[in-house]
Amino acid sequence: MPTINQVLPDELVRPRFGVYVSDVEIDGQPYAGVTNIGIRPTVGAQAPLAETWIQNYTGDLYGRTVAVYPLQFLRPERSFASLDALRAQITADAAEARAVFAPPVPPAPVRAVLFDYDDTLHRRAPAFRQAVERFMDRYYPGLEPEEQQTRIEAMIRTNGYGYHMSMTYRDFIARFLNGWEPHPEIDVDAALAQFTLDFASLCRLTPETLPLINELHRRGIAVGVITNGNSRTQNAKIDHSGLRPYLDLVVVSGEEGIAKPDPAIFRLAAARLG
Repeated sequence: MPTINQVLPDELVRPRFGVYVSDVEIDGQPYAGVTNIGIRPTVGAQAPLAETWIQNYTGDLYGRTVAVYPLQFLRPERSFASLDALRAQITADAAEARAVFAPPVPPAPVRAVLFDYDDTLHRRAPAFRQAVERFMDRYYPGLEPEEQQTRIEAMIRTNGYGYHMSMTYRDFIARFLNGWEPHPEIDVDAALAQFTLDFASLCRLTPETLPLINELHRRGIAVGVITNGNSRTQNAKIDHSGLRPYLDLVVVSGEEGIAKPDPAIFRLAAARLG
C-alpha cells in the first residue's frame, strides 16, 4: 500500500499521534486518504512523520508539495506483531476513509452549509465607506465637506463597489495616498495595514447570522465560509467581526488560487469538511 512521507517541521504544532481520515489535495484535486502521524512503532522512524495512503491515486509525488488535512481521528498509534497484521489494519482504516467520503444514501440530508461572506453575513458597503472616511480624516484633514465627499466617492468607485477593482489593495492605497497632495513620508504598506484594520474593525454581522449558524450546528450541520478576495483583508474582516469561532471552515480565494464560481473551490471546501 504505497504512501507519501512528510517530515513534520520543527515549528509545526504537532497533532495527537495516531491515525486520521484525511483530505489530500494534489493539483487542486481532492482525494480521500489515511494519515498516520507519529513514529510508526511497527517499522520505526527516526523522527515523527506524517505518512499518508491516498485512495485512487497513482503516480510519483517525490519532491512535490502536497497538502494533507486531517479530518477525523480514527485510533492511536500502536505496534503490530507482524506486517500482515499492520496491512490488515491499514485496509480497515482505508475502508473507514472511504465511508467518510462516500456520498450519503438518498434521500441525502444536508451535511454542510457554505456561506458567502460579503453582503451575505455582513453588509460590506457601509463598512468600506466608513474605512474610506477614516482614511480621509487621517491623511487629508481639514478638507471642505464637498471636496471630502468628492474624494470619498472617487475611492469607492475605483474600488468597484467591492467586486470589480482592477488593481491590488496596495496600489489602491498608493494611488489615493499620493494622488492628490503627495505623502512621500508615509509608508504605503503601513497605510495599507491601517486601512485593512479600519475596514475589518467596521464589519458588523447581520443580526440573523449567529442565531442561524447556531441553529445549523444544533442540527449537526457543519458551517463554512467561501469568500473571494485578498487573504489579508478577508481574514481580518472575518476575525474582527467575531465570526471565526462559529465556523468549521474558512476558504479564501486569495490563499487558494481559485475563485468562485469555479467549481473547484467548492469541491475543495467539501473535501476539507470530509
